[in-house]
Amino acid sequence: MTRGSSHRTAERVRAELADLVAVYPELATFHQTVVARLPEPCLDFLPRTALVVVPPDGLMQGVHRRLLDDHGEHVVAFRFRTLDQRLAERLYLDGLVTQAPERHIRSWWIKSKLFDLGEALVLLMRHPTDAGFQATLTAAKGASDPRLAKTGTYRAEYRTPNKTFGLLHSSDDMLSMLYEVSVLFEPEDLAQLLIRPHWDSAHRALVTGYESGVSVRRIESYRVLYRLKRRLLAEAAAAGALPVPLLEAVEENYRAALDVVADDPGHVPETTAVARLLSEERRLLSGVLPYPGALADTGSGELRAAVAGEERAGVRTALACLRTLAEPAALRTAGFENLEFSLEALGIPLSALERTMLESLFFFYATDPPPAPPAASGGEDRRSTPMPDPYQQMLDAAGTLEDYPLSPAEVAELGKAGLAAVADQLAFMIVTPDAVHRGLHTDILTKVHIAGFRILAHRTRDLRDSDIEELYKDGLRAKILDHRRTHWYLTRKGLGLGTSLGLLLHHPDGDACERLLRLKGASKPADAAPGSVRGSLGSYSKILALMHSSDTPAAVLRECLLYFTTGQVHDTLSLLAGHAEPQGTPISFVAEALSPTTPEDDPFAVLYALKIRVSHVLAAHPLTGPELQPLLEQHLSGLRAMRPVLSANGASWSSRTTAVGHELEREHKLLAESALAQDMQPALSAATPVESLERLVWHRLAVVAGQLADQQGFPQLDMDQVKAALRAAHVHLTPWEALLLENLFFFWGQ
Repeated sequence: MTRGSSHRTAERVRAELADLVAVYPELATFHQTVVARLPEPCLDFLPRTALVVVPPDGLMQGVHRRLLDDHGEHVVAFRFRTLDQRLAERLYLDGLVTQAPERHIRSWWIKSKLFDLGEALVLLMRHPTDAGFQATLTAAKGASDPRLAKTGTYRAEYRTPNKTFGLLHSSDDMLSMLYEVSVLFEPEDLAQLLIRPHWDSAHRALVTGYESGVSVRRIESYRVLYRLKRRLLAEAAAAGALPVPLLEAVEENYRAALDVVADDPGHVPETTAVARLLSEERRLLSGVLPYPGALADTGSGELRAAVAGEERAGVRTALACLRTLAEPAALRTAGFENLEFSLEALGIPLSALERTMLESLFFFYATDPPPAPPAASGGEDRRSTPMPDPYQQMLDAAGTLEDYPLSPAEVAELGKAGLAAVADQLAFMIVTPDAVHRGLHTDILTKVHIAGFRILAHRTRDLRDSDIEELYKDGLRAKILDHRRTHWYLTRKGLGLGTSLGLLLHHPDGDACERLLRLKGASKPADAAPGSVRGSLGSYSKILALMHSSDTPAAVLRECLLYFTTGQVHDTLSLLAGHAEPQGTPISFVAEALSPTTPEDDPFAVLYALKIRVSHVLAAHPLTGPELQPLLEQHLSGLRAMRPVLSANGASWSSRTTAVGHELEREHKLLAESALAQDMQPALSAATPVESLERLVWHRLAVVAGQLADQQGFPQLDMDQVKAALRAAHVHLTPWEALLLENLFFFWGQ
């Protein structure tokens, strides 16, 4: 290339990079301080340069070897490195949203789990002639949706099962590539990297020969699914819970499914064939799973009663899991956590890879062709359209947003229950874990009450990644489309710190969302008004911001369903219909649901704080019937009465042990003779697969409530099982609290 043509190329590249700054305003400083200073030879090479990242799943399947066979001579630099969540967010930022304004982020929480599986390989390449080399590699990569991946692309050849396992990452354009190169190869000088000569054969052989710690032929999610099914089937079969003919029929069904996987017919044929076999499996299991409390007598084929309580519980759990796994689409509603907690109770381990494979399978499960994206409507038209009333906003969201949790018909049912009349008076907020950790939850609730809000419903919950994404996806999507700086990885850390408190609120004067937003204050601490919650109580950052509240009426309905069922919301609205200005739940009662402890609290105080949390979660649980509410209130009254006794100064350890022992006797008798201790069999028999897992979670928590009152069983109490049951039911327990209690139980009576 002549000096003149090289100069023209450099000028053209500079202009293109400058234009891209308008697309990526957050990279303006990087462009000014780094890119604009690149020498002309770098700019000459840039159109022929490409960045490719081989994530952990690609290394496991040996994709890097195929990539190096195709383009190994073009590599100029490489690095193996672990991609943390912050870096992964930057790499995939532009792909987190679709172009359609009606759509929302709904899968980043699960896609980002890929990078927890191991290290990645970063490759910087330069082609001798291809002036669109980055685009060439992106096209060769293939579509992330396996139903759209074209034959001949990497993703089609390696049969990626869903969007989580993408095999390769490539940059979208020159500016984002330069930024990603500067980060991934830090602290190497960017200019020196771009003009580096191609690597030698020794380096190429070294990287080509690399093998991941976990090697697989391809990511076969269905194979993992059926391995788990067989393990669960063995759990039931070992206890004699299935008649032999049924066991043989189910096993034959499993063999047929694995034969389909082994034939590797392609994504759509495989999914269709497995869906047919899953339907057949549901038919086979329907005859036995409504009766998971009984065991089969293999000699006569008749059912006999299980003799051991633990054996019966294990059989029920295994069969409930099998029943749910026969309906993968249902797990998108149930949540993978309930299944995982049930497997933990059975002692069935899942590796990190297996967990990610199964969770991705259920999240992206689909047998139909991908829908065409809706046409984007113009921003000017949207601005000129008057904002509909709050109830209509909810109906519109249900009708236009593909991931809204309710259909228009379901919203209309709530409208009949009273939502249409009070939509403008409802607000939703969360007291976030940082506020609970700082002991400010009561102060926040008091400010909300003084502002005229009344608490209609409350529930504690440990927020998980999918919950946090559901809460903040609107704001995250807006930031991405506006090209503002994001901090999603940090949001996950802050909201996942511990327990939170969700509150459905009512304000009689209407405009509830806006009122609560003003009361909350700006997310940036320096901008929070002095009288706001954040301004007066002192938030620390946009993440450690004390509380969250819904921005719009449509968001109120969507976000409150993370804490409450549709049935609970319906019942709350029905009660509200008869009270124009409800009194609401007392602040003291709501604050008690959190019952945080301090480092100075001894094991007895921690024990009763946990008991109160468990009782509140049971009382607020949708599966707790009205017949149990008086019992739980009586139980809570006794627990409250003990707290002053435990906090009395000067009481000796032995006197406190005696006082607690007497109270435990009373509690144990109360709970053992109550409906809380009754067999869950009738309710479980009539439950759907999704409901059965939730009922198992409820039952395990009810069992824990009884165990925490049974001092005779303290020394034998399996604290790991207790902690698993608490996690499943969103009852928070810190590591220090768990250690205190485990010591208390182990040495009880000594």
